[in-house]
Amino acid sequence: MNLGKIHRRTQAVNGLYEATLVLLAGEANRLIRDEAQLCVLDPTHSINTIVTDANAGALSAVGVPLIENSQFDIDYSTLEVQPSGAQRYKGVMPKSRKQVEVLIYPNDYLNFVSADGKVYARHLQLELQVHRYLMGAHYEDEEDLDPERMDVFPNFGKFEKKIGLAASDKEIFVVNELIDEEKWINLDDFVTKNGGILNIPLFYHTDAPLFIIRHWAKMLLAILKKVHDVSAVLRCLQLRQVWVSRDGQRIKLGHVRGVGKVNNFGSISSCPDIYLSLEGNGEDQKPGANSTQGPGQKVGGAASSSKKTDGVRHFSNSCLDNPFVAPETLFVKFLDQSSALDVWSFGMIMYCLLLGKKPPSYY
Repeated sequence: MNLGKIHRRTQAVNGLYEATLVLLAGEANRLIRDEAQLCVLDPTHSINTIVTDANAGALSAVGVPLIENSQFDIDYSTLEVQPSGAQRYKGVMPKSRKQVEVLIYPNDYLNFVSADGKVYARHLQLELQVHRYLMGAHYEDEEDLDPERMDVFPNFGKFEKKIGLAASDKEIFVVNELIDEEKWINLDDFVTKNGGILNIPLFYHTDAPLFIIRHWAKMLLAILKKVHDVSAVLRCLQLRQVWVSRDGQRIKLGHVRGVGKVNNFGSISSCPDIYLSLEGNGEDQKPGANSTQGPGQKVGGAASSSKKTDGVRHFSNSCLDNPFVAPETLFVKFLDQSSALDVWSFGMIMYCLLLGKKPPSYY
């Protein structure tokens, strides 16, 4: 056999090989498209979903203990008003002498109706269930919980004070452990005082910032995973909400206010208005100011309304000038939002920790 025949046969084999590769590539692309379509249509394998409903029942099994007002004392000189309208006081539990924070939710605010059509009292119940789930409480009659293994500071329960004849006429007192700032520092103070990990002179020309940021990111992502595993989403995780121990070994959430519920398709189905979770929402702003939003008016996909006249509230849109608020919160209605909101907030927190400054918002 001469060289010409060998060359021709080699070319034929190479051509057949290339044609086979093209066919295989086409078949692979078809299978990938079919699988992608199947995943989109099947909510249990949705590629756009970061949550799972496998543990959704675990959250409904979490109970919130009812306590008596004799179990805590309030220092009424320490009043701080929260964005949600709750009144925050410092206090103490006489029996154990533990320092606590007491959040009082007035009746008017509990009956405020958000854009999802639910009153704030229902959102508060979800918040407390998620809070206690992160404590490790998975049943109503749980055993003693280990504070060292909690991902949030302890909640001791709630006290419901009747103020009228109707069943819904009440005030709710939520009692949480007061954070010991000698042992813990929130990330907002950490960034403000240190200017970011990369700006600490001791860490110049070392790999320490890389190891520290990885360690903190891993712990924070583990907490987010726990929240997503029960079909919930924090929605606007901020620096002030995250606390790190002074030795840098542990991370906990200070609270989970503003948490929302996610359906099987990965979209938010229930949540309080975003204004109720942001500082500077300007409820007491003077009438006629052009930055206020009345009930029922839409701004960036968010709408507020109230079925009761005593629940009407006005919010300042300036509070949306916040880098931790994801763009879809501003431009998409909440029914089209997903747990990806937490991914945005996580990225903003990492940005602040590394560079020591907050990025511009998208408002």
